[in-house]
Amino acid sequence: QESSISTDLLETLIVSDARSFAQDPRFCLSVMAEIACRALSPAVNDPGTAIDVIGRGVRILSTYAQNKSDEIEVKYPSVHVAPLQNNDLLEDFFSPVARDGASMREIQIRVLKGLSMLSKGWPGIFAEAAHTLAFETLEHATRADHIDSDRYLIKSIYYNLFSGKDSNKKP
Repeated sequence: QESSISTDLLETLIVSDARSFAQDPRFCLSVMAEIACRALSPAVNDPGTAIDVIGRGVRILSTYAQNKSDEIEVKYPSVHVAPLQNNDLLEDFFSPVARDGASMREIQIRVLKGLSMLSKGWPGIFAEAAHTLAFETLEHATRADHIDSDRYLIKSIYYNLFSGKDSNKKP
């Protein structure tokens, strides 16, 4: 019986010389953020790829939230694994993209809309972190070199999505 348990346990572990997405979901989100950031670099200047990556990240996080269970089945009470922290998942993905895409209104808008979708779709899982990161995104956009109409648009979208204020008022 002990040999069977050991075999079952070993089959659930992944041991490798390099990190993989299957081992570490945060690593997956970090790599995706790096792809988006690279696409936003002046050398590449490809906001379309960054927008695509933002959409993919939102879908991955949505799937995670849909499959997340509050009930944890404990098969091996002596084995402890730190749970994923929802705020870390959002931070790993959205924060670098918001920072590196600060000067591009289309990126800031996609980040805000992605955070809003996650916050409203799964408020118990993502709302707090999404609101914090949305404000951070607004701060990046406010400090970036935007024309006034872009700055106003980004602020309006932020206030509409995250504060419930009247969109006809200037932020």
